[in-house]
Amino acid sequence: MRRSLHLATLALLVLLTACGRDDVPSLSDTGGLAVTVKALSLAGIGDAEYTVRVYAGDPDAGGALVAEATGLTSSRYGDGAGAVSTVLPCDASAGEHFVRVWLDGLSDTGGAPVDPATWMNPTPVTKRAACVANGDTPVSFNLTVARQAAQGFFDVAVTITNVMCGAKFDCLNEDGEPLKLLHDPVTGVRGTTLVMAFACTSGQATTWLHMTDVHIRCDDGATVTDHWLTPDGEPGNQGPHAPLFFQRGLYSGDEQLANVDKCYWNLAFGLSDTAPANCVLVADASASGESWLAADGRSPQDTVFPYVHYEIPITDAEGALTCGRHALNAADGRVSTAYTDFVGDVFAFECQCGVAPIAEAPRLACGADVVGLGPATAIFSESPSGISAQIGDGSVRSGRYELPEGLRLGGCCLDPCCAQ
Repeated sequence: MRRSLHLATLALLVLLTACGRDDVPSLSDTGGLAVTVKALSLAGIGDAEYTVRVYAGDPDAGGALVAEATGLTSSRYGDGAGAVSTVLPCDASAGEHFVRVWLDGLSDTGGAPVDPATWMNPTPVTKRAACVANGDTPVSFNLTVARQAAQGFFDVAVTITNVMCGAKFDCLNEDGEPLKLLHDPVTGVRGTTLVMAFACTSGQATTWLHMTDVHIRCDDGATVTDHWLTPDGEPGNQGPHAPLFFQRGLYSGDEQLANVDKCYWNLAFGLSDTAPANCVLVADASASGESWLAADGRSPQDTVFPYVHYEIPITDAEGALTCGRHALNAADGRVSTAYTDFVGDVFAFECQCGVAPIAEAPRLACGADVVGLGPATAIFSESPSGISAQIGDGSVRSGRYELPEGLRLGGCCLDPCCAQ
């Protein structure tokens, strides 16, 4: 009998590093906020236009608008390549302030507007700021914008910094029939196969791919089950995952192309005839020019960074195949470009193009006293799509839980605000 795990059964709390903060002192004098948006990492961009607003209090909770600047272009207020700087007034007597930035448009080096459909806007983005009387408080924004790329090796691609990536999730072939790729070890014939594909290239530079665990939640209305699969191991068949998949496959490596460092990380899942109903698969992947292992798999902090989000309904209410052909940034939104927040997000696995094996970042381990099990080690995992907890060897693992924006796992603590 499967034992479910609920976070409420763990006799510990995980430190949420942003949960506590000091109130801004109430002062009567006017202060300033020196807002800077750093240069965009986009080739061929000659100008960018922004709107900046300052609020006394959270703008999503009724905070009052204190100041606004519109039409801020990097050609007039910055470096002409996406960066801008401005100083806006704030009210030091009004407590904590928030700065919100919108990227309103891009222009190429010839001054022509760049079609908004060809790039994914990461704004609006918001940061807290302390308003200090008679002083200017610096508030910096670092945006990494994903842009539709020339297709090249991919059907559809986006550029993440200087790395071009393609992604898709296919369950049907070009004729609209279920893919039949993996062999069912019981029947000996090929069965319905789901393919999650991710590939990137940065030309001649080193390319790193980053990926999370794959989470599948099935809910037939009476029972909810969570399935977790890791995207690592020996390439090739990796065995079944009952009752969901009769076989799994992993295929990673680099393609031998002249003067191009192109690597791929593809997963295949053989869907069982007895698969549960209403199953949805969720995973995230990204790419960069460097390893993130030293930061425990976390994307660059204080940076809004792009990644690819997979969210695929794979079975319907009868347990039958329901997914089709899902391209990156297609209208169905099943494989889409998303962005981290400023604290960064964790991708537990990574591989360097042409270098094996796939590496796994360390996860947060805490001592726990679990009801029914006694003393144990709780392993907490984080991803852009949420956090989860598992006990010991991982045979018991929770579903995904979403943290409020701006919070992250920061350590083990009896009081979630004890770091104040």
